[in-house]
Amino acid sequence: MFSTKCLETERQTLLQFKSGLSDPAHRLSSWTGDDCCSWMGVACSNDVPRHVIKLDLRIRIPEFIGSFKKLEYLNLSKAGFTGTIPHHLGNLSMLKSLDLSINYWQSLVIDNAGWLSRLTSLKYLNMSYVDMLQASNWLPVINMLPSLLEIRLSFCDLSGPLLNLPFVNFTSLSTLDLSFNHIDSSLPDWLFDLSNLEYMYLNGNHFEGKIPSNIGNLTFLKALDLSSYFSPSNLQIPSTLGNLCNLHTLSLSYLDLSLEQAKLGRIFSGCIINSLTELDLSSTSLNGSLPGWLGTLTNLKILDLSSNEGLSLSTSLSNLCKLQTLSLNGLDLSKEAAKTARIFSGCIVQRLKELHLANTNLQGDMPYWIDGLENLKLLDLSLNQINSTLPHWLC
Repeated sequence: MFSTKCLETERQTLLQFKSGLSDPAHRLSSWTGDDCCSWMGVACSNDVPRHVIKLDLRIRIPEFIGSFKKLEYLNLSKAGFTGTIPHHLGNLSMLKSLDLSINYWQSLVIDNAGWLSRLTSLKYLNMSYVDMLQASNWLPVINMLPSLLEIRLSFCDLSGPLLNLPFVNFTSLSTLDLSFNHIDSSLPDWLFDLSNLEYMYLNGNHFEGKIPSNIGNLTFLKALDLSSYFSPSNLQIPSTLGNLCNLHTLSLSYLDLSLEQAKLGRIFSGCIINSLTELDLSSTSLNGSLPGWLGTLTNLKILDLSSNEGLSLSTSLSNLCKLQTLSLNGLDLSKEAAKTARIFSGCIVQRLKELHLANTNLQGDMPYWIDGLENLKLLDLSLNQINSTLPHWLC
C-alpha cells in the first residue's frame, strides 16, 4: 500500500531547514508529525509518492489583531507581511493611526476597501506600497472618515479617474500623498476645497487639463508636487499659484511649460517669492534666456533646472545667496563660459554644497571658476569632455 504522506527524505530536509532558523514568532510551529504535506506553508503533489512542490513562508497579517477593540495605534510597516489585508481590521473602531506601508513591493493587497469605513476615529492612514488595484471604492470609503489628518497612498497602483465627490468629509486634512499611481483624469475641484492642506503630492500620475485657479485657496500649503505627465496641449497653470505665501517646496518637473513661460513671471512675482526654498523645474521644456525673476527667489536653497536643453542661463542666478544645491544637468554650457563665470563670482558660492553639471558639454580645460567653489561637498562633472587637472581643493 502506498503512503499518502510526503517523502521522508523531503520531510527530514524541511526539519533541517527549520532547525537552522530563528523562529521567535513560532511561524513553523505546525512543522511536526509525519506528514509534511499538512504543515503550514507546504504544498505537495497529488501523485504518489507525494513530493513537496511549493513552500510559501510569507507572513500574513493575523486576523486576531482585529480583536483589540481599544487599540489606538497600529504600525505594521516594513514588517514583511504579505497577502490580503484581513477585513477584521475594520473592528478597530478606536484606531487613530494605521500604518501598513512598505511591506515589500505591493505584497500586501486590499481587495475591497469597505472595512476602512468602520475606522471612524482614524487620523493617520499610511498604505503606501499596498496593492489597491482591486479596491476601486477607496475614495468614497476614505471620504467617510471625518477625522483624517494624513492620507498616504503612494505606489498603490490606484488607477482610473480621481472621482468628483459631492462633498468632502475629511476637511481637516493636512497631508495628501497620491504620488506614483496611475490616476488618469483632470484635477477635481474638491482637492482645492481642503483649506487646511499643508502637503500635497500628486506627482507621477497622468493628469490633464488646467490646474484650477482655486489652488490659491490652499493658503496653508507648504509643499506641492505636481510633477507629472500633463497633456501639453491644454496645460494651464493659474497665476493664483503665486498667492501661496507659505509654500516652501514646489515641483513642476516633467510638465511642459513651453507655452506657460510668460505666466511664470506673474506667478513668481506674488508672495510665493518670500517663502520658496526648493524649486524643481527640471524637464519642463523651458527655452530661451533664463528669466530674471529666478534671481528674486532669494530664499531658495535647492534649484533644479536640469534637462531643459534650449535654456540659456541668466546672471541673476548669482543673487541666490542661500542656495545650497544647484542642478544644471543636460544644459549646454559650452557657449556660456563668460556668463557662467559671472554667476559663480556672486554670493551664490557662499553656501553652495552641491553642484550638478553632468552632460553640460564642457570641454577642454577645467572651468577656472570652479576653483572658487571650495565649500562644495558634491561636484558632478560626468559625461563631459574635460581633460585637465582637478582643482586643488579636490585633490
